[in-house]
Order: sequence, then C-alpha cells, then structure tokens
Amino acid sequence: MSQQNVTAKISERQKRILNIVKENPNILQTEQAERLDVRRETFHRDMKKLVDAGILTRSDSDKKCTWKVAKKF
Repeated sequence: MSQQNVTAKISERQKRILNIVKENPNILQTEQAERLDVRRETFHRDMKKLVDAGILTRSDSDKKCTWKVAKKF
C-alpha cells in the first residue's frame, strides 16, 4: 500500500495522535486520551490501527514506553 493510500485512510483524530506523539514520544496513553477527549477504548483502537499500518511503533523499557512515528509521516 502506498503512503498516499495509508494517509488517506487516517482519521483526523489519528492525525492528532501522531502530532501528539511527535511532540512528546514518552506521553502516557491515558494523557493522550484525555487530550483528545475520548474514552481509553477509542484511543487504544486508534493506536492499534496506526501500529498495524506501520505508522507508529512502540518501544518499551523497564520504566517507560516510547512511541515513534514513521519518518514518512
């Protein structure tokens, strides 16, 4: 799937998630959900779609999680 096709399928809320992650890759998921004013379940569903599409990746350490947006976005 081309970058243009993937980008076209991203919702406005998912674009906001990517912008938040770019600003603060260590932000907690609960904080992101609050900033977006959505339920945690909705937020997790959006995150899963972004991860499954290869747009967002997560790296965990013992103490924290870091999110990374693919360079093409």
